[in-house]
Amino acid sequence: MLNKQNIKKTWKLTGMLVGRSTKHHSCISKVIYNNKCYTDEKDICNKLNEHFINVGPSLAQQLPLTRDDPTKFIKHLSPESFIFRGICDEEVSDLISNLNSNKACIGTPAKCIKLANPHISSALASVFNLSLLQGIVKDILKISKITPIDKGGEIFDPTNYRPISTLTLAKFLKN
Repeated sequence: MLNKQNIKKTWKLTGMLVGRSTKHHSCISKVIYNNKCYTDEKDICNKLNEHFINVGPSLAQQLPLTRDDPTKFIKHLSPESFIFRGICDEEVSDLISNLNSNKACIGTPAKCIKLANPHISSALASVFNLSLLQGIVKDILKISKITPIDKGGEIFDPTNYRPISTLTLAKFLKN
Protein backbone atom coordinates (compact mmCIF):
# COMPACT_ATOMS: atom_id res chain seq x y z
CA MET A 1 0.00 0.00 0.00
CA LEU A 2 2.84 2.37 0.87
CA ASN A 3 4.45 1.92 -2.58
CA LYS A 4 1.16 2.69 -4.32
CA GLN A 5 0.87 5.92 -2.35
CA ASN A 6 4.45 6.90 -3.24
CA ILE A 7 3.82 6.26 -6.93
CA LYS A 8 0.64 8.31 -6.76
CA LYS A 9 2.51 11.18 -5.08
CA THR A 10 5.30 10.94 -7.65
CA TRP A 11 2.86 11.23 -10.57
CA LYS A 12 1.01 14.06 -8.85
CA LEU A 13 4.31 15.92 -8.38
CA THR A 14 5.34 15.22 -11.97
CA GLY A 15 2.01 16.53 -13.25
CA MET A 16 2.41 19.68 -11.20
CA LEU A 17 5.94 20.29 -12.52
CA VAL A 18 4.94 19.94 -16.16
CA GLY A 19 1.88 22.14 -15.70
CA ARG A 20 -0.79 19.47 -15.85
CA SER A 21 -2.10 19.85 -12.36
CA THR A 22 -5.78 20.58 -11.96
CA LYS A 23 -5.33 22.06 -8.50
CA HIS A 24 -4.14 25.58 -7.90
CA HIS A 25 -0.83 25.59 -6.02
CA SER A 26 -0.07 28.69 -4.04
CA CYS A 27 3.25 30.44 -4.33
CA ILE A 28 5.59 30.74 -1.41
CA SER A 29 4.55 34.04 0.15
CA LYS A 30 7.34 34.36 2.69
CA VAL A 31 10.59 32.73 3.76
CA ILE A 32 12.43 33.04 7.04
CA TYR A 33 16.16 32.65 6.43
CA ASN A 34 18.89 33.37 8.99
CA ASN A 35 16.22 34.79 11.32
CA LYS A 36 15.11 37.38 8.72
CA CYS A 37 11.72 37.45 7.02
CA TYR A 38 11.55 37.87 3.23
CA THR A 39 8.30 38.55 1.37
CA ASP A 40 9.51 39.99 -1.93
CA GLU A 41 9.30 37.34 -4.68
CA LYS A 42 12.87 37.94 -5.87
CA ASP A 43 14.23 37.82 -2.31
CA ILE A 44 12.36 34.57 -1.67
CA CYS A 45 13.87 33.02 -4.81
CA ASN A 46 17.35 34.21 -3.89
CA LYS A 47 17.13 32.95 -0.30
CA LEU A 48 15.81 29.55 -1.36
CA ASN A 49 18.58 29.32 -3.95
CA GLU A 50 21.17 30.38 -1.36
CA HIS A 51 19.91 27.64 0.94
CA PHE A 52 19.94 24.98 -1.81
CA ILE A 53 23.50 25.77 -2.97
CA ASN A 54 24.83 25.73 0.60
CA VAL A 55 23.35 22.38 1.68
CA GLY A 56 26.18 20.29 0.17
CA PRO A 57 29.08 22.36 1.51
CA SER A 58 27.41 22.57 4.94
CA LEU A 59 27.04 18.80 5.11
CA ALA A 60 30.63 18.31 3.89
CA GLN A 61 31.96 20.49 6.71
CA GLN A 62 30.30 18.17 9.22
CA LEU A 63 32.23 15.14 7.95
CA PRO A 64 35.32 14.15 9.92
CA LEU A 65 38.66 14.91 8.28
CA THR A 66 40.66 11.89 7.17
CA ARG A 67 44.15 11.28 5.86
CA ASP A 68 43.06 8.15 4.00
CA ASP A 69 43.89 7.97 0.32
CA PRO A 70 40.48 8.06 -1.43
CA THR A 71 41.72 5.69 -4.15
CA LYS A 72 42.00 2.87 -1.59
CA PHE A 73 38.19 2.66 -1.63
CA ILE A 74 38.11 2.03 -5.39
CA LYS A 75 38.22 -1.68 -6.21
CA HIS A 76 39.29 -1.37 -9.84
CA LEU A 77 41.29 1.71 -10.71
CA SER A 78 40.93 3.00 -14.24
CA PRO A 79 43.95 3.96 -16.29
CA GLU A 80 45.24 7.42 -15.52
CA SER A 81 44.48 8.65 -19.02
CA PHE A 82 41.83 8.14 -21.64
CA ILE A 83 41.26 8.98 -25.26
CA PHE A 84 38.41 11.33 -26.02
CA ARG A 85 36.17 10.12 -28.82
CA GLY A 86 34.10 12.99 -30.10
CA ILE A 87 30.33 13.05 -30.00
CA CYS A 88 28.87 12.42 -33.43
CA ASP A 89 25.75 14.01 -34.90
CA GLU A 90 23.92 10.67 -34.87
CA GLU A 91 24.42 10.25 -31.11
CA VAL A 92 22.91 13.67 -30.44
CA SER A 93 20.10 12.96 -32.88
CA ASP A 94 19.34 9.65 -31.13
CA LEU A 95 19.27 11.35 -27.72
CA ILE A 96 16.88 14.00 -29.04
CA SER A 97 14.68 11.35 -30.65
CA ASN A 98 14.43 9.54 -27.32
CA LEU A 99 13.40 12.65 -25.36
CA ASN A 100 10.19 12.31 -23.41
CA SER A 101 7.74 14.54 -25.27
CA ASN A 102 6.00 15.42 -22.01
CA LYS A 103 9.10 17.06 -20.54
CA ALA A 104 10.69 20.38 -21.37
CA CYS A 105 14.00 22.10 -21.31
CA ILE A 106 13.69 25.60 -19.91
CA GLY A 107 11.03 27.27 -22.01
CA THR A 108 11.36 24.77 -24.87
CA PRO A 109 9.01 21.79 -25.03
CA ALA A 110 10.75 18.52 -25.91
CA LYS A 111 8.31 18.14 -28.81
CA CYS A 112 9.76 21.30 -30.42
CA ILE A 113 13.32 20.07 -29.91
CA LYS A 114 12.37 16.77 -31.54
CA LEU A 115 10.87 18.59 -34.53
CA ALA A 116 14.04 20.66 -34.90
CA ASN A 117 16.29 17.60 -34.50
CA PRO A 118 17.42 17.34 -38.15
CA HIS A 119 18.45 20.99 -38.08
CA ILE A 120 20.13 21.22 -34.66
CA SER A 121 21.81 17.87 -33.91
CA SER A 122 24.96 18.68 -35.90
CA ALA A 123 25.34 22.11 -34.30
CA LEU A 124 24.76 20.68 -30.82
CA ALA A 125 27.35 17.95 -31.42
CA SER A 126 29.86 20.65 -32.43
CA VAL A 127 29.10 22.75 -29.33
CA PHE A 128 29.37 19.72 -27.03
CA ASN A 129 32.65 18.54 -28.61
CA LEU A 130 34.17 22.00 -28.34
CA SER A 131 33.04 22.22 -24.72
CA LEU A 132 34.61 18.86 -23.86
CA LEU A 133 37.85 19.58 -25.72
CA GLN A 134 38.29 22.97 -24.05
CA GLY A 135 37.08 21.75 -20.67
CA ILE A 136 34.65 24.66 -20.52
CA VAL A 137 30.89 24.46 -20.21
CA LYS A 138 29.32 27.80 -21.08
CA ASP A 139 27.20 29.37 -18.36
CA ILE A 140 24.13 29.35 -20.61
CA LEU A 141 24.24 25.54 -20.57
CA LYS A 142 24.30 25.49 -16.77
CA ILE A 143 21.06 27.40 -16.28
CA SER A 144 18.24 25.43 -14.72
CA LYS A 145 14.76 26.23 -13.49
CA ILE A 146 14.44 25.20 -9.85
CA THR A 147 11.03 24.45 -8.38
CA PRO A 148 10.95 24.22 -4.57
CA ILE A 149 8.77 21.30 -3.48
CA ASP A 150 7.36 21.31 0.05
CA LYS A 151 8.60 18.34 2.10
CA GLY A 152 6.21 19.12 4.94
CA GLY A 153 6.78 21.08 8.10
CA GLU A 154 6.95 24.86 8.53
CA ILE A 155 6.18 26.40 5.12
CA PHE A 156 8.37 29.47 5.74
CA ASP A 157 11.50 27.39 6.45
CA PRO A 158 13.75 26.76 3.40
CA THR A 159 14.96 23.47 4.92
CA ASN A 160 11.46 22.10 4.36
CA TYR A 161 11.78 22.38 0.57
CA ARG A 162 13.38 20.06 -1.94
CA PRO A 163 14.80 21.60 -5.14
CA ILE A 164 13.55 19.98 -8.35
CA SER A 165 15.42 21.00 -11.49
CA THR A 166 14.21 21.41 -15.07
CA LEU A 167 17.38 20.83 -17.06
CA THR A 168 18.74 22.60 -20.11
CA LEU A 169 20.20 21.04 -23.23
CA ALA A 170 23.39 20.42 -21.25
CA LYS A 171 21.57 17.30 -20.08
CA PHE A 172 22.67 15.73 -23.37
CA LEU A 173 26.28 16.40 -22.48
CA LYS A 174 25.88 14.22 -19.38
CA ASN A 175 24.38 11.37 -21.39
